[in-house]
Amino acid sequence: MLKTLAKHHLPQFAKIDVFGENQIPLYKWLEENSKFEGFSGFMGMIVSAAAKKNDKDYKNYGWL
Repeated sequence: MLKTLAKHHLPQFAKIDVFGENQIPLYKWLEENSKFEGFSGFMGMIVSAAAKKNDKDYKNYGWL
């Protein structure tokens, strides 16, 4: 079966561009219509603690 799959092009597993001039339409739309507002909740606390440890200028507006 693997030999058969290897002979065929499987576009759903192809590399896609998510930035730049070759950005696929889905990511272009998401970038234009989404706004990152910081992390929130329990994971926000964890991510913020790690980010603050590594970046003195980091500030998370999502849960502070």
